Amino acid sequence: MKKTEKIFKHKKKFGQNFLTDSKICEKIVKNAGVDKKDVIEIGPGNGILTKEILKRANRLIAVEKDLDLKQILKEKFIYAKNLHLVFDDFLKIDLKKLVLDFNFCEDVNFCANLPFYITSPIIVKILQSGLNINSLTFMVQKEMAQRLVAKPGSKNCGAISVFVHYFCEPKILFNVSKGSFFPAPKVDASIIKLKIKKEKYCFVKDEEMFFIFVRAAFSSRRKLLINPVSKLLNIKKETLKNILQNLKISSFKRAEELSLFELVKLFNFLEEKGFILTKN
Repeated sequence: MKKTEKIFKHKKKFGQNFLTDSKICEKIVKNAGVDKKDVIEIGPGNGILTKEILKRANRLIAVEKDLDLKQILKEKFIYAKNLHLVFDDFLKIDLKKLVLDFNFCEDVNFCANLPFYITSPIIVKILQSGLNINSLTFMVQKEMAQRLVAKPGSKNCGAISVFVHYFCEPKILFNVSKGSFFPAPKVDASIIKLKIKKEKYCFVKDEEMFFIFVRAAFSSRRKLLINPVSKLLNIKKETLKNILQNLKISSFKRAEELSLFELVKLFNFLEEKGFILTKN
C-alpha cells in the first residue's frame, strides 16, 4: 500500500464504502459484459473495481468527486493508457459532452459501486441523458435493488421502479455482504444489471414530464391515484374518475397497483386532451 493510501480518510458525506474483495469485483465485471467495450465508472474510490474493469474494457472513464483521491488514483493507474480519470461531480457533468470529449462510441456501458445515498439521482441522470447506452451494472443497497426490480403493479413498486422498467430490463445478479466493504456499511448490497430496452412496448413523447407525473402519482402511497394526480393537474376528481373509467382503469387503485402500460396510457391520454402541458 502506498503512503498516500495509508493517510486517506474515508468521507461519510461522499458515501465512501470501498470494496475490499477483488474476487467480488472480478465477478461484477464478468457479469457486466464489458469486454472490449467503452465503460464509464462512477466513484472509483480506491480503484479496486477500476482495476478489474481495465482488464476487460476497451477504454474507461472514471469519474471521481473526491479530490483527495486524485493522487492515489493517478499513482495506482499510471500504467493504464486506456483510462481517463475525471475529477468532478458526476451529477453535474454533461454526459454527452463527456462522451464526445473522449471520443467514446455511443454504445456506452456503466459499471460502478454507487454511493448508496445518491443511487436514484445517478440512475435517473443516466437514463435521461439521451446517450445510446447498452447496460448499467451497479452495486447498490440491497433494499434499493429490490425496489429497482419491483414490477409496476406490485406492492414494492415505487416511482423509481416505473422509471427503470420504462427504460430497462432489470435483474439482481447476486448479493454482497456488508463485511466486504471498508468501512462496513450498515446494510448488505446487491449487484444489479439494467439492460437497456432496444424496443419499448409503450412510450411517451415527453419522458421528463412523464416521470414528474409518476413521482406525483406515487407521492401519497396510501391514497388512491385520483388524489395526487388531480392535485398535480388541478382538475376535479370526478373528471379524473370519468377519464379512468373510459380507459378501463379502476379509480379505486393506488399508483403502485397500475401496470407500466396503464400509467403510460393514462399519461398519453391526459397529454392528448391538454391536461398535461409538455415541452414537445
